Amino acid sequence: MSSTPSGRPDGRTGSVSSLEGIPASCSVSPYRERLQHYGLDWAMEMGLLSPDMDRAHVREVFGVTDLAAHVVPDASWPDLTLHGCLLLWLFLHDDRCVDRPASRDLSLLTATHARLYDVLDGAAPDPDAPFARSLHDIRQRVEARAGCAWARRLSTTFVAYLQAGHWERRGRSRGQPPDLTTYLKLRAIAGAMPSVFALLHVTGDVPADARFVRHVEIRLLTELASNHVCWANDLLGLSRECDEESESNLALILQRERGWTLTRAIDRVVEMTNAELRAFRRAVAMLPSFGDEDAAVHRYSQALDQWMIGHIQWSERSPRYRRVDG
Repeated sequence: MSSTPSGRPDGRTGSVSSLEGIPASCSVSPYRERLQHYGLDWAMEMGLLSPDMDRAHVREVFGVTDLAAHVVPDASWPDLTLHGCLLLWLFLHDDRCVDRPASRDLSLLTATHARLYDVLDGAAPDPDAPFARSLHDIRQRVEARAGCAWARRLSTTFVAYLQAGHWERRGRSRGQPPDLTTYLKLRAIAGAMPSVFALLHVTGDVPADARFVRHVEIRLLTELASNHVCWANDLLGLSRECDEESESNLALILQRERGWTLTRAIDRVVEMTNAELRAFRRAVAMLPSFGDEDAAVHRYSQALDQWMIGHIQWSERSPRYRRVDG
């Protein structure tokens, strides 16, 4: 892994080639191009994007919806659009409200989140609040797809995600980067992985009362996959976060707390990420029988594996993580 003289990683990091278990190619949804246009139209309709946005922003929006085509390539068109809209909402919320807010005033974020909490409780959204309006649309679609119980469960994961985002913004506004222990415990929540993976159950037709969902070994699989996605994202997005002067990145935290070079810190994140994938696959091989739920368990474990691989395949190609110097 090389770095620039300033200590920043170069434009396309070498860490990706050190990640294990990544095939040369992976499945991509046949609806890929259609989804890109759908996501853009949906974001415009919800008021999340404006007609006069610049071309670079358009390319990035196209790239975000493309993630769904990589991580759930076998989803039906309606289910694919649900995954795509959720991911697009999360990326836009992180960019505008957490990572690169227009104002450092935390009261604006608090007010925005108050409206979102109301929507998650089932209240009608303010039509002039794009994030609340679009989140309400997603929640309604989940309820129509899988019922009230799954809509409530997804709302619970979203509340935790919003709270973690507020914690992250609060630290940035005070100039207090997260410590390693806290970051490792909150990273997956701040990355919305519980919401993203709960949606796999929704579109996988898993009943809300399915026994396996709460089993400790299934929760282990979910945690390992969440860590893999988040830590790989820290590697792939490192150049972007250096440009934004953000210290919410595992490599940068290791560099600061351990006194390591950036190269050594990145190598350690690669080791940690690879260890999560190996542990995940060992855990899958050791799963017990869940009786009549075995087929659903198999689908979920395969879906998590596809998410990990598809996420990296997408990130390598996404304009979101391609840094152009000069």
